[in-house]
Amino acid sequence: GVATAQTDGIAAIEAVTPTVAVKAAAKAEVAKKLAEKLTALEGTPNATKEEKDAAKQAAQDAATKANQAIDAATDNAGVATAQTDGIAAIEAVT
Repeated sequence: GVATAQTDGIAAIEAVTPTVAVKAAAKAEVAKKLAEKLTALEGTPNATKEEKDAAKQAAQDAATKANQAIDAATDNAGVATAQTDGIAAIEAVT
């Protein structure tokens, strides 16, 4: 009776978990932009290997920073801001 209802109610409450998708989607977009930027940097005419490597590292660093900001965000708006800022930072690398 009551004990069973209590046990069932507690089990139902414990089974509730949030759907985790926003941060993963934001990181996927950052990774996509990074891949595009790395390809573009590799094709930069007249750039030396060292110049390309430095630019690629800067893009990687921007992506890492973006992912850290996404992880640190506590709400969807924060994730969106971190994603937007991160993609802008990657795009700014030359």
